[in-house]
Amino acid sequence: ATVGCLGLALHFVRRLIVFLSLRFIQAIFVQGVYVTSWTLVAELFPARWRCRALVAAGMARPLGVALGALLALMVQHWRAIQLALSLPLLISLVYCWMVPESLRWLLTRGKTRR
Repeated sequence: ATVGCLGLALHFVRRLIVFLSLRFIQAIFVQGVYVTSWTLVAELFPARWRCRALVAAGMARPLGVALGALLALMVQHWRAIQLALSLPLLISLVYCWMVPESLRWLLTRGKTRR
């Protein structure tokens, strides 16, 4: 949520120092997104599929960078690019309610029945 909100805020920034500061803060939060997504993939897939799932998740980042470059080539205005890259992040917040709890998390919380 923070990465998406900071990206949306970057669309409206007028001063370079504010833009650079927000991008720096956003980069810090992006690292949390990567670690969390790796953990989520590792917990959602069974052991026999986990390696393949983590490799596929690892390929998502370079693919996203390439698609971002393609988007920048097509749009060519930095404000519109910021908006186009941030809106999907905000829309993806809906997934928080769609992803089930992992078996490992349920067991550590004592919810064996569920």
